[in-house]
Amino acid sequence: MTLRIESLILSCIGYSKRGSTLKSILSSCDYLNRGVLDRNTLQKNLNLLLKNEYISVADNRYYTTEKAKQFYMRHRQKGEGCIAEWLRLSELLAKELKTSEVKDKIYISEDSYQKALK
Repeated sequence: MTLRIESLILSCIGYSKRGSTLKSILSSCDYLNRGVLDRNTLQKNLNLLLKNEYISVADNRYYTTEKAKQFYMRHRQKGEGCIAEWLRLSELLAKELKTSEVKDKIYISEDSYQKALK
């Protein structure tokens, strides 16, 4: 099993009621994955999660949706280690995501991306 980028991004957005900024998503991805996501990869996977209704966007903040929370509740297994759970859920999420006809609703400019990296 391998960790998939869309699952990493979803985990980095988390379940905060205040949402996550681009900067916090990039920082969390860097911390967890030990590498910074490039702008195109980030944009592509945010759009994939948005199209599949696992995230929403408002006022430059990203939120997980009820659908994302239900996915986690449906598939969690008590007593499973954090990393094992993350990898397993990553594979399950990949099977649920519809990847056809993902239109870019989220656009991250190079300037916004660079500011978020600082």
